[in-house]
Amino acid sequence: MLGNKLYQKEIEFYLDYTKNLLPELDGKSVIITGAAGLIGSYLIDVLMAYNTSCNGNITVIAVDFDKDAIENRFGVYKNNSCFKAFLNDINEGV
Repeated sequence: MLGNKLYQKEIEFYLDYTKNLLPELDGKSVIITGAAGLIGSYLIDVLMAYNTSCNGNITVIAVDFDKDAIENRFGVYKNNSCFKAFLNDINEGV
């Protein structure tokens, strides 16, 4: 998705739309369950784009039960210190 120009434009629009909100999350951590799903992956991309384009410092903790989905969808972030991925099925507890 990140290579898609329309998707990138959508991320940029949302960054501009939330320019007064996202700085409030600097220095904080955000946990996103269902990270590989539609909404979770979009939120992660927005937060990581904020970190990159605005020198943000939001730690994004992605939680999902599907190891392949996490690796395929978020491999681009694996060396980013602001991104952490955890495998867990929330139906089975922590």
